[in-house]
This record gives sequence, structure tokens and C-alpha cells, in this order.
Amino acid sequence: MELYVVDNKTLDIMSVCNVCDYNLNLDEETNGISEFVLPNLNNIKKGCYLVLNGLYKQFLFVVDEDIAINKNETCVTVPALDISNIFDRKVILKDKEKMQETGIEDFIADTILENFVNTDDTILNLDYIDVYIHSHTKGSVAIDEDNGLYNFHTFLINCRQYKDVYTDFSIVNKRLKIDIGYKLEETMLIDATLPEVTNYNTIKANTYKHLVEFSIAKTSKLIDVSKLYLGRRIKIKTEDSIYDSYISAITITDENFISFKTGNLRIDFTDKQRQQKRDGTVGNKIDKTGGTITGDLNVTGKIFSTDGEASV
Repeated sequence: MELYVVDNKTLDIMSVCNVCDYNLNLDEETNGISEFVLPNLNNIKKGCYLVLNGLYKQFLFVVDEDIAINKNETCVTVPALDISNIFDRKVILKDKEKMQETGIEDFIADTILENFVNTDDTILNLDYIDVYIHSHTKGSVAIDEDNGLYNFHTFLINCRQYKDVYTDFSIVNKRLKIDIGYKLEETMLIDATLPEVTNYNTIKANTYKHLVEFSIAKTSKLIDVSKLYLGRRIKIKTEDSIYDSYISAITITDENFISFKTGNLRIDFTDKQRQQKRDGTVGNKIDKTGGTITGDLNVTGKIFSTDGEASV
């Protein structure tokens, strides 16, 4: 795989190298750190952008910390975060009514331009950013503010998770292109019982909350892994049921498989009833063949049976 090291001030290419080893960890709930084992480059530093080619799509990262260079070592491990972390800082909350009046996308675009592109601090401005708005989704997204400040990166994740408004990044002609738009594709069915799906595992957190982990071969003809991006809504078919969920994490460590993790499953009332029946949490009940009720039973109205009617 080929990796470009890009200057975060000018978007000039600083180095091009082949990746010795890697562990891609894209996790919207924990903001997972990816690691790249690279030749011992002397110009890579915190804040540099990494452009990774050679997988099923292009990935963009930002180097998370300064790298200690040891001349006696041939390789160096570089920790990096998804490039959206360039917005991982607190900004002043302004004009939040624009989300409902014009659109969530417009609010995002204005915030980026005002806080990261056209600020009074010209040295820190990321003036190579181009913002494109593709839709206008009117609504509101919860903002966890503290004295008028909020973390903008966290807000972007909430927009994607709860309103299906995505902020996608790409580098084109030495410009950082940011596309903001509503994206709600048809729910994708993932059959975890297929032979092409391996390491299938359901983690049961409580009665109504699950996490599902699974890996899919990159060469799968039945499941297009390129369509399984962070936030993509899916239905997971397991051995015992089908659950509504979404992709919350993607991990890639080799050339053969991509590992996925779902978020907290959106279980409806019917699913809860089934779960209660499996867990025995509904207690003793009466059905057509009889049964026992323990505790108090309050009934209003009339009770009807095949033998007649009894008032209560």
C-alpha cells in the first residue's frame, strides 16, 4: 500500500512510502487511534496528514502526536486519527437557530468557515478548505455546550448518527474538499451466518442492547464492503433474530478481511417482547392452556370466556 505524507499548512506532499504494517481503527464512539508502521521518515510530525491508497477506498488521517525518530531503527510507528479530528476543539456556539431555519448542513458550513478558515488568526487558518453543501436538512441536533462552548468534532458525529448528515473529506488538486449532505441509503442486510462472514460475535450488554462484531472478506461477491461506511444503517441477521443497527466501527489489519462493529441496536417493541420471553423476565403468565399469575392482578371491564360472561 502506498501512503502520502502531506503538509498540513500547504497540502504539499512531503513523502511517499510503502506501508510496512498497519492497524486501521475507525470508531466513532471511542475516536479510535490507527497505527502505521512506516520507513523511518525524518519529516513526519504531529498534525501532518496521511493519505492512504491501496485498500478498497482512500483513507485520510491526521498524525496524532510527535514522532520520536531513532536513526538506528529502520521503521517507526505513527499513531493517527481520522482527518475529521482537525475539528476536534471547542468553538463558540452561534446562530444555532440556522439549523431549523435553513439547514443543519448550512450551520456546519458556517461554523467551519468562521472558526477554521476565515478567523482573525491568519497563521492558523486552513485556507485550503473548500466546503460544499449538498442538501438542507432542517431540524435540531443536541449540542453539549459549556459556557457557550462545544466540541465541534463531537457535534459532527452527532449529526451523522442522529440526523444522517455526513461530512466527507477528500484531497483534490491540493485542496481539502469537505462535502456536507444528507445521506440515507436503503438499509443494507448483513447475514452474519454466511460463510464469507467470520468472527461473528454478539456482545450482550443488557436485555435490550447488543453490539455485534463480524469480519467480511474483501473479495466477497455477496456483500459489497465498500458500501459499509461509518454510520451506514444495516440489518444484522444472526442465528436467533434480525436487528436494526448501524456501522459504528471499522477495523482493517490485513489484506484479506475488514472487521466491523455495530452501534447500539435499535430494538422495537416486538423485539423486546421476544427478548423478555427468552430471558423469562415477564414472570408467570396465563395462555390458552392455563398458567399461574403471581402477585396482584387488577382488571377493569368484563371477562369473556367460552363458558359465558363474568363481571368484575
